[in-house]
Amino acid sequence: MAATTVGNDLLDNDLPTAVRLLNSLTEQVASVTSHVRDLIKKVREKAYQTSKVLEKMRPLDQKLKYQIDKLVRTAVTGSLAENDPLHFRPNPQNLVSKLSESENSDEDDNGGNSKGLKDPSASRKYVPPRIAPVHYDGDMTEADRQKEQIDKQKRAALRSSVIQELRQQYSDAPEEIRDRRDFQTERESREELNRYMT
Repeated sequence: MAATTVGNDLLDNDLPTAVRLLNSLTEQVASVTSHVRDLIKKVREKAYQTSKVLEKMRPLDQKLKYQIDKLVRTAVTGSLAENDPLHFRPNPQNLVSKLSESENSDEDDNGGNSKGLKDPSASRKYVPPRIAPVHYDGDMTEADRQKEQIDKQKRAALRSSVIQELRQQYSDAPEEIRDRRDFQTERESREELNRYMT
């Protein structure tokens, strides 16, 4: 019984607005109709050249054809077609969180007793997870990695001092003698000379 009274109240409140809008729409349609009739009368009296105008209207007519057909179909049937793209438009009511609505209704049911309690999820802010940096190996497979590791070991072995001495010993190339001193040994030798002289 209470639901029907609420429905009747809504109808009583909305009915004058709907009637006013319908009257306004009727007046606008009558105005447009009279304007179109005046234009048709002038065209029949050859006041306007219609050949160029019709050529300009064809692309416009093709662009608006879908919208006009849809509006006429909606006016005739009273509802949209099943495959109409407007059925797939976003619904803003789906953006409202259902969880927050149920929590709000629970708080209202409790009589506002939960004013002292704060929702821990509402006061916390989002902290993105920390991601540790990882070395990018590229698009190498396990076999490629093993081959590269073996190559590195071979190069390291060829650079070792034992291999270099064996190469120098059994090589036919002339032996290089370098007289190089580093900074530390030069300084020590100068200090020794200075000690002996003083």
